[in-house]
Amino acid sequence: MPTRLVVLVVLFLLPGQAVGQTGGPSVTGYRTPWGDPDLQGIWDYRTSTPLERPDELKDTITLENGAAAAFEARRRALVEQRLADGLNADWLDNYEVGLADGRTALIVDPPSGRRPPLTSQAVTRQAADSVRRLAAHGPEAREFTERCIIRQSAPLWVNGYNNNLQLFQTPDTVVLLHEMIHEAVVIPLDGRPHIPSRIRQW
Repeated sequence: MPTRLVVLVVLFLLPGQAVGQTGGPSVTGYRTPWGDPDLQGIWDYRTSTPLERPDELKDTITLENGAAAAFEARRRALVEQRLADGLNADWLDNYEVGLADGRTALIVDPPSGRRPPLTSQAVTRQAADSVRRLAAHGPEAREFTERCIIRQSAPLWVNGYNNNLQLFQTPDTVVLLHEMIHEAVVIPLDGRPHIPSRIRQW
């Protein structure tokens, strides 16, 4: 799947070392025993950088040191207010993490840092989902996230907590094991065909 490939590329390009990398160093970095880039380890993707660029920063791609510190201070103030209102701080594992390289949005394409508007089909589906949830007569009609069945697979986005995953590799498979709801995404690399359309996924 292209989206999952993007996730792997992003993980490979992240700076720093993961906890528990197993391969030995080489001229081009860590490698598996079979020669592929070794991405294995526990990866932490916490950040204060919002997914979408705030409206007041629409023309600003990155913030300099002072502006970034001010942005982070405003974010901490909002969190501290929520804590004062009774939010349990144990749920927040990205509370003191700063912006990623001063970026004002995780979205880099389009350059606006904003998601494109929903298509008409997506708006219709979103409205239908809202009606279905309100009319729920049992748990089967509630959202998967609410029932802790599935939260996210790929791409990843930052949550208030559980912003980490463990990555495993074999010569023909990569597995992303998320801390959030302990989901495992298994990505075959052996060229097998996609599953048939009659098999429905979550």
